[in-house]
Amino acid sequence: DNYTIRVDNPDGRSSSTYSYSAQSAPPMAQESTATPSAAVPADPAGGMPAPAAGATPTQAPGCPPIAPALVAEGRKVFTGGGNCYACHGDTATGTPMAPTLRAHAWLDSDGSYASLVQLVTNGVATPKAHPAPMPPKGGGQVSGPQVCAVAAYVYSLSH
Repeated sequence: DNYTIRVDNPDGRSSSTYSYSAQSAPPMAQESTATPSAAVPADPAGGMPAPAAGATPTQAPGCPPIAPALVAEGRKVFTGGGNCYACHGDTATGTPMAPTLRAHAWLDSDGSYASLVQLVTNGVATPKAHPAPMPPKGGGQVSGPQVCAVAAYVYSLSH
């Protein structure tokens, strides 16, 4: 199967198109319903840098602490201009293109706030279980503070 994803930016002036073939992608792994404490750590060889030394799961360098207002802002970005919903679904429960972001075993991140900030910032060029790569910042015009907010929202969904 061949898939094409078109993501229109909210400004109405630009869009991004991503195409891929599911036949050339690795088979999808069965997603786990494991609790976050059983999450799989990120593979250092998989392109995800480790979170900064001394960071806790709810802190990220350069980002404010996770708080309800930040999570609410992240949800707005996720379902709006960040275009995250296009691949992860409106409620972040996943699609054939991208995984659920709710409680599950993490494959391309360790699930901490800092690693989620890095993942959103850098994208996932070669996902371990889904066919569509995630471009940096989801391919959208996402600011640094919005990256922090989206990461806080995703963290809140899985913890």
